[in-house]
Amino acid sequence: MFISYTSVVELIASALQRIEQFMAIAPLPVAEQSEMPERYDIRFDNVSYRYEEGDGYALNHVSLTFPAASMSALVGASGAGKTTVTKLLMRYADPQQGQISIGGVDIRRLTPEQLNSLISVVFQDVWLFDDTLLANIRIARPQATRQEVEEAAPRGAVP
Repeated sequence: MFISYTSVVELIASALQRIEQFMAIAPLPVAEQSEMPERYDIRFDNVSYRYEEGDGYALNHVSLTFPAASMSALVGASGAGKTTVTKLLMRYADPQQGQISIGGVDIRRLTPEQLNSLISVVFQDVWLFDDTLLANIRIARPQATRQEVEEAAPRGAVP
């Protein structure tokens, strides 16, 4: 397919504009003194968030509790805030109001590395390779021994 020189230049200019917008985003503040939680329940306490000033709230005074070692699912209509809850928990942004905590510790008091070590997201489209369960679990750590995989499986809710 033939693409004109002008079209290519427009695509490049558009891509550069998006990169500049991304690079202009100020990083979220990092806690000077971090604190790891001793328990792992997750709590949204009166959280409100909107993507841009002037927009309606994607979440408005939302309070949720996810007990530690439990399996929870966010279910709702398109636009109900499921993705927003997940993004806020992973701290892609901070809410305009309220607090999100893990084990009673505000996630803003955790370093990005600490927060990432506490959270795992399972996407709704789950993919397994056409192989054994053992091989699928080893994808994340190919050098894992069979015993390590068998010990890890129940922690991932694999019977």
